Amino acid sequence: MGKMNNASGNESPAVSITFFRKLIRAAKLDSNLYEAIEHDPSALKHAWLAIIFINVCSIIGNVIYDMRLYGKTMSSADLPVVGLIMGEAILLALAKWLILTGLIYLVGVKIFRGTAGFREIQRTIAFAYVPVALQILLPLFVLYDWALLVLVGTNLWMIAALVIAVRQSLDLSTQKAFVIVVLTGIVYFIVSILPLVPVVY
Repeated sequence: MGKMNNASGNESPAVSITFFRKLIRAAKLDSNLYEAIEHDPSALKHAWLAIIFINVCSIIGNVIYDMRLYGKTMSSADLPVVGLIMGEAILLALAKWLILTGLIYLVGVKIFRGTAGFREIQRTIAFAYVPVALQILLPLFVLYDWALLVLVGTNLWMIAALVIAVRQSLDLSTQKAFVIVVLTGIVYFIVSILPLVPVVY
């Protein structure tokens, strides 16, 4: 994967397409899209927006799914609570995004000798989360008890997208990108569950 040359002054492909087209192409594992995002510094604002949008979709899907599962309805009194949950979840998602980017940078650049800066990796990783947005469809599967399949499917899809994102941003082989995703994913998972582990004194 060679580096793209924008010295001619031509507009970057990542700038010329809309935000939602980027999301669709990212979900389709379009390597050209990830390559374009890597080389487009202005895409960082869309990366932040992508993380927020993806997690809002996921939270809405999970909240409505839980309510339908337990036969509950939402009242106006519930809105502040849902808003608080959504706000906390988005802040946590942004923090995890930065942590995962840092891990991939350390392993991919310092160990595997990939060629990318922190911001380049950060932009591509954000769009690799896109499949998680499909969890907004969870309420449709309450009656069929397929929610687990949706959760597993979207996360496996996200892992595939991460491999593409890492491969394109670090200019490494698919095999090395997969190893990096697995290694950093293990550390990322441990960091993610630490707040859930009770402290024994």
